[in-house]
Parts: sequence; C-alpha cells; structure tokens
Amino acid sequence: MPRITFITIGSELLRGRIVNTNATEVALCLRRYGFALDRVLSIADDRAAIQAAVTAERAQAELVLISGGLGPTRDDITKHALAELTGCPLRWDEGLREQLAARYAARGRELNPLTAQQALVPEGWTVLPNAIGTAPGLSWRQDGSWLVAMPGVPFELLHIVEHELIPRLQQAFPAEAFAQRVIRLHGITESAAASRMEQLEADLLAGLEVSYLPRHDGLWIELGGRLGGVEAPHTLESASRAVADLFADTCYARSDAPVAALFLDACRGRGLTLAVAESLTGGQVAASLVQISGASEVFRGSVTAYDPAVKVQLLEVPAHWIQDPGVVSAPVAEAMAEGVRRLLGADIGLATTGLAEPDGDRPAQAWIGYADARGRGSEHTYLRYPRTVNITRLAQQALIFALKKVQEQS
Repeated sequence: MPRITFITIGSELLRGRIVNTNATEVALCLRRYGFALDRVLSIADDRAAIQAAVTAERAQAELVLISGGLGPTRDDITKHALAELTGCPLRWDEGLREQLAARYAARGRELNPLTAQQALVPEGWTVLPNAIGTAPGLSWRQDGSWLVAMPGVPFELLHIVEHELIPRLQQAFPAEAFAQRVIRLHGITESAAASRMEQLEADLLAGLEVSYLPRHDGLWIELGGRLGGVEAPHTLESASRAVADLFADTCYARSDAPVAALFLDACRGRGLTLAVAESLTGGQVAASLVQISGASEVFRGSVTAYDPAVKVQLLEVPAHWIQDPGVVSAPVAEAMAEGVRRLLGADIGLATTGLAEPDGDRPAQAWIGYADARGRGSEHTYLRYPRTVNITRLAQQALIFALKKVQEQS
C-alpha cells in the first residue's frame, strides 16, 4: 500500500478558529477503500511553509494530499506555492474558465476576476473536476512523486476524494477492500469494555483490527480487516455478533448511522410518532432529528421548556414539583415527557432536564424522561464535561435511552 501524507493548509486551523474535520473524514473515506493515512499535519497559509512541508513529505510518501488554499481570495496561495515548487508555471485553462462562467451565468451572475483565477492551472498538472464547487482539484505525478491538491471546503474535498481521487488510487495501487463492523455501547467505560473483551480478542478476534472509540454517543468498538482469507466479510459479521452478544446489557446498535437515524428507523418500523420537551438541551435533540431525511414521518415537534413556568403551564408539570422534588428530578422529567406527548398527540414523549454545569454544591447532572402508552420511565446521569459538551452528550444520551425503550417493544 502507498504511504500517504495529508497536509491541511490554513492559518485558521492553527489559531483554533476551526476544527480539522477534513483529516478525520478523509481518513475514514480512504479506509473504506483499503487505503490509510500515515501522517497528518497542519500548516499556515505561508508559501515557504507550504513548500517546505511538501518537499519533506515527498521524500517519504508516495502520495501527498493537500487541502486548502485553492479558493479565490488573496490568502489562497497553495496553488501558487505548488506551481513554483514543481517548476510548472500557471496557465489559463480556457475550458475550466468557460465552465465557471457558465455556472455563474446560470445563477444570473457574472464571473468576477478573483473567481476566474481558479481557472489558472499549473502547466502539466491534471484538473480534478469539482462538480459542487468552483475550485478544482489538481494532480501532478513525476518520478514516483504524486501530489494532489484539493479545496478545503469539507463537502467539496470529500466529493473530489470519493469521485476523482479514489478511482485513480485504485488504478495505481490495486488493493483488497477493507471491511469493518461497528458495535456501539452505552453506559460502560473504555477500560471496562477492554477488560471484558480480553478473552474474545485472544480467541475469536485474532487477526482483526480492534479499536475502542469513546464518543459523545457512547463507546464504539470497531472491528476491521481486509477481504479474503480469515478476514472475509462473513467472519467479520460473526465476530461482530459475538461482541454484541458479549455486551448484550449495553449494546444499542451495530451500525455507524447517527443515533437520530437509528431511533427514527426504529419508530418508523413500528408506526410510532415522537414529541420532545427540552430544558437542558435547549433544542439539540430536535435539531439532531430534523437533520435526518424523512424525520417528519416520526417527529411531530418539540417544546423548549427552559423556564419552569413553561413546564407547568404548557406541559402540565405539577407546580409544587418545581420546588420539591425540583426541576432536576425523575418525576419532572417524566411529567415533561408525558405532557409533550399529550400536547402534540404523539405516541412517545421524550424530555431532558438538568444542570449543565455545577451550581454551588450541586453537581452537573440530568434526568431524561420517557413516556408512551405503556407508562413512564427515566434515566439519571452525572455530567462531567464543559457545559457545551454536556449539552451535546445529553442530547445523544436521550436518543439512546429512547431507542432502547422502543427496542423493548419488539
């Protein structure tokens, strides 16, 4: 397999203004096709830094991927730095310029001089079409060195990787496809899971890659291997089932789909509808649901009941419960779930209430409430992270809790 380095370019990455999700997504995409990144580094929008990094990586990698700095603004200098480094002067690609002009004309706009510069291509480089953006990818191969520059906009980058880079990689470096399975757990720590897995790893999982990935939506155990021999898909599938059986008390899915999608599918398959009442999470549960296509078949709506008065007046939480046992309690969470279920005419009500950060001697904690025709239920959790992370994690935990409740109806 080729050694691959991925260089992400952008001063904003080094200033902490944005998170480098491109490295994660490109690594995942390559892995699906049997390739892997060996190194990832981020550098500033600086011509000398770009050239030094690319020169160093070319010496040890067969393929150097570069993202960022191909756009139309004056700080987008990657293309100029690479053209100079490879001794390939920039030339106008008239076909590309015409495509850009036609795309702008279709939207009733005229191609401006800055955007037109994206049709400047280093001589001898191959254009990798960008069907969903204006900055194309660029590829250059010479004397065993292969450079591929792509835009830094995440969805444009991934489109070019998937549709332009991967086919070229497969042709240049035929590889056995890489298969993987994911087992998702909730309510167990990484160390506890690894301890439980020791014997299984030694016996059944020998020869497979096993990874433990703590996430906002629980702990993922990922099994992976190349197709063929002992690592054939049927072996991966049986190994996945064995791991899921081992964690029958905590496993909620064997899929890498978003929790919201898993929950909506479970409800859709049973003809159930959902309403959500959110206090601590402030709409994040609802937001995660509506990001999934087809959510309207299940999701009736939500109420952000942040103020106790809204809980009482709109969701019919008994007023005296606000003081005793208090808004951060199982009875209030369950009453909120039942109240929103009744208010919006849904089969299921789901609610969150709690403290996103410590309040005096009260630790950050939350209750998740659930209600359906069978009755009510709730789950308590302590929150250990910064406020924004606690809110995100609780929204995911609420959906996992609801998913388990729905799965019980099978």
